[in-house]
Order: sequence, then C-alpha cells, then structure tokens
Amino acid sequence: MSLKQFYIGRAIGFIVVLVLLGMFVLFRYIFVPKEVDLKVIEQPTSAVEVVELAEVVPPTTPYICNSDGKICPDGSTVGRTGSDCQFTACPASEATTSIITTTIGQVTTGLHVSITPSEIVSDSRCAQSVQCIWAGTVEVRALVATEDSREENIYKLGETTDFGIYTITLTEVTPYPKEPGKIPDSSYRFTFKVDKK
Repeated sequence: MSLKQFYIGRAIGFIVVLVLLGMFVLFRYIFVPKEVDLKVIEQPTSAVEVVELAEVVPPTTPYICNSDGKICPDGSTVGRTGSDCQFTACPASEATTSIITTTIGQVTTGLHVSITPSEIVSDSRCAQSVQCIWAGTVEVRALVATEDSREENIYKLGETTDFGIYTITLTEVTPYPKEPGKIPDSSYRFTFKVDKK
C-alpha cells in the first residue's frame, strides 16, 4: 500500500464521517420537536377558579357514565353525573324540590317523579364560535312517571310544565355547542328541576 492510497483512504473515511454527522444534525433539526416554553399554572385557590379552569379547557371526548342508579332513603333514585361520574346527592326527606340530571334513555327519579329522556326534538342553540341574533333553545322528549300516572311531554329549555302535583322545568342542557354541527345524543346531559306544588 502506497502513501497515496493511505491518504486517499483516510480522506474518504473523513468525508463519510462528515456526511453522517451532517445527516444526524439535519435529522434532529427536521424531526425532533423544538423545546416548548412551559407556563406554570398556579393551583386554584377557590372552588370558583376550578370551575373556570374546567370551562376554559373542555374535555376533547365526551364522557359516558354508567346508567346505574342509587336508591335514596326517600325511595327516589339518583344517577351518575359530571366528568367523574359520581352519584348526585339524595334529596332531603322533607324536600319540595329535586334537581335531576339524566341522559337519553336513563331513568332518574326525584320526589317520586321518574324522568326518562327519549330523544332530542331540536337543538337550535347558537354555537359559541358563531355570532347569532337569537340564542336558540333545546327541546327534548321525555317520559315522566309517578306511581299513579305517566305522560310523555316535550320539554323546552327554561320552560315549566305541570305534571299532577308537580312542576317540571328543563333548567340546563350540556354540552353547549362550540361550533356548528350535531352533538352526539350520547353526549347530552339534561338537568330537570322538579317542584312539588
């Protein structure tokens, strides 16, 4: 092996090392994500701040709670609600008002009144990303029953309907539409207020 071949071999080896090093640097520049400035979020100091944080960052997928119920001492049943799927509180035994949160097809009872939503009749609420003249409303068909009677009605958000010795009001429907489009029926949560006259 001559001295000329020795230096050519070394030069080729050096060039190969430089090419590999350049490819490594290029790969890291193109495919490895840049460092992101992380902002420290302080712990909330009150329950109100927790609610505000939850509203600012909504869950990306709808949550679905089990359809089981808990029987309360007064004979009423309560269902699971919220993102943590906890049972709602039982009404007090001398209560004249009960708040019921339920879903499509779920039977939930308060003050001996069972409510079972069966379908969304209409949801014309204005999406948050759209500027509307009218806020819109929600109508849901639900079966309402006591030991003595049963009746199917259409309940409109914010309006009160008489049912025997009770009044029933659909007080809240979630989720609120973020952008135009249909919300899956399984994502809806309905809050009814049952008042004894």
